[in-house]
Order: sequence, then structure tokens, then C-alpha cells
Amino acid sequence: MAKKRVVNRFAELLAIKEREDGRRYTRRDIQDATGVSLQSIQNWFHNETTQFSARQLGIFADFLGCEPGDLITWTEGGESPEIKTLHAIPV
Repeated sequence: MAKKRVVNRFAELLAIKEREDGRRYTRRDIQDATGVSLQSIQNWFHNETTQFSARQLGIFADFLGCEPGDLITWTEGGESPEIKTLHAIPV
């Protein structure tokens, strides 16, 4: 049986927001809008977050226009889903 792990969908949901808004969001844009540190934003984008705080889940859900539960999911195996490679966030 493959090992399951929790991963986040931040990059995927950000790409959807960018398509809907018709613009790209830089890390600085996200920081200015959310108050979350650049390092935390980068960790979320690259699926390197190991602890999911209720505070950040709420902040990012509000920014992305989704529910907090939409930000996290299960994945099979050791690799993160492909979604983290959709695009790089410019500085």
C-alpha cells in the first residue's frame, strides 16, 4: 500500500486565481495582500510546508477565494503532485 501524505494546492489555486483575474501575482503582491512572509509563501508554493497553521490556511483561502479545506489534500507516494510546477512566482 502506497504511503499517503498531506500536500497543499496553493500553486494550483494561485494559477486559477491568476487566470480568473487576468494577471500574475508576484511573491511581493501576495505578501502585501496577506501579510504572510515571503519565505512562507515560497514554502507553500513549492509544497515545502510541513505544518499547516489555521491562521495561514484562513489567510490564503481568503486571498485565493476558496475554503481553507480546498488548500490541502492527500496524495499517494512520496512525490508532490505536478501542480507545484505550473509556474514560478516572480519576485
